[in-house]
Amino acid sequence: MPVAPHVGMRLGGVAGDRYELVRRLGNGVFGVAWEAVDHHEQQVVALKLLDPRIKPDRVLLEAQLQRRLSEHPRIVSIMNVELGANPSSFVALEFVRAGSLQSVLDARRPTVLESVRWIRDVLEALDHTHQEGVLHRDVKPSNLLLGPDGHAMLTDFGVAEDSVHKLLPDPGMYPAHNSARVWSCADECPDGPMARRGLGMAAPSRHSARSR
Repeated sequence: MPVAPHVGMRLGGVAGDRYELVRRLGNGVFGVAWEAVDHHEQQVVALKLLDPRIKPDRVLLEAQLQRRLSEHPRIVSIMNVELGANPSSFVALEFVRAGSLQSVLDARRPTVLESVRWIRDVLEALDHTHQEGVLHRDVKPSNLLLGPDGHAMLTDFGVAEDSVHKLLPDPGMYPAHNSARVWSCADECPDGPMARRGLGMAAPSRHSARSR
């Protein structure tokens, strides 16, 4: 029986000891995120331990998509993918220590200058993804991480759609997707609800979200 993930647990790599779990960060659409140490590269990473119900093809395609996009400085880089690891398959991502924009919004109201900076960061990231024919479809504060320079970085392409290259199958085929909030295309526009929420002007309206 697989051992539940816990602090100090090591997994991945040929010997199963490449990554050491340090701290649980939270839950995502497709799994649980941990801060971990990559002992091969001597660096801290974010390790997303995947729900076993997620099909391997979906994991590989999401990783392929994010790797293709992560050359952009406002998109979190993907570093490694391992399927069939004990206790679960996982994706290793660039670790962004400052946490999510959601954590900031929960603690305080951002300044106007911060809001403008973050919205511009998101728009730069989305401009890049749209030029590549990709719709993120889950743009929200918890999927925006704040880098050490104070800029926002887009992450979590679990329900993204590659409208040009058709890399990704329908996310509705996967059980974990049922709990995801999927935003309409309008939410990825400069005047959409995401921008208004970032400025503290208004929360997204109920009719702006759609679900499968």
